[in-house]
Amino acid sequence: MSDVATNWFAGVSAILATLIIVQTLLQMRKNKRWNDDSDLPSGARQVSRARYRGHRVMHYSDGSVLAETRFGFKSFESFDLYRQYIDR
Repeated sequence: MSDVATNWFAGVSAILATLIIVQTLLQMRKNKRWNDDSDLPSGARQVSRARYRGHRVMHYSDGSVLAETRFGFKSFESFDLYRQYIDR
């Protein structure tokens, strides 16, 4: 009976470790765009970073916005469009 419990514990530990590693990798991928200080391909420079209703938002000099949505980061032409997207 001891071997069964040991094998079960080892299996559960391996699954838990795999889940933690996958979650960490997904979180790093999600935060990569937020930490990236590069400019937009259009040449606009980043003006500021903010949060709107718990979502991260980056404002650019041409008025565009790169904002966090439920499915990752998405680009919007203006903050008003992003606000409508979130508040709908």
